Amino acid sequence: MSTNTNATADALAMTVPAVVESNPIERHQFKPGQSGNLSGRPKTERAYLRQRYGKDGRKLFERLEELRLDPKTPRRVKADIDKYLLDRMFGRAPQMIGVEGGPSLSQLLAEAGARLAAPAVTVEAEAVDGRG
Repeated sequence: MSTNTNATADALAMTVPAVVESNPIERHQFKPGQSGNLSGRPKTERAYLRQRYGKDGRKLFERLEELRLDPKTPRRVKADIDKYLLDRMFGRAPQMIGVEGGPSLSQLLAEAGARLAAPAVTVEAEAVDGRG
């Protein structure tokens, strides 16, 4: 090897950080199939939100109403507030999904019901009847 090659290798070794094998999670720290957050969301968060906005959220809805009535609030935000309030009051509107082509759901259900009600036909019976 030449001196330039050794110098280049030394310079490269100084710039590339060494790979350190460290694993902060110890082996079997979590049991298989078990979530890492067993207690779920901290209960104090809900308590804080109830304290701040009232047990039934009345203060929050009052604030939304203030924003909705404020002339400085952009129309897009007002529309979002209206949609949120309508969804909370009446639930989301049902979404109809149209499917074109193929048999209808009622036809499929009728066929499935007929297959379940019909006696099971074995391979031997099909051979005797000449169907197999």
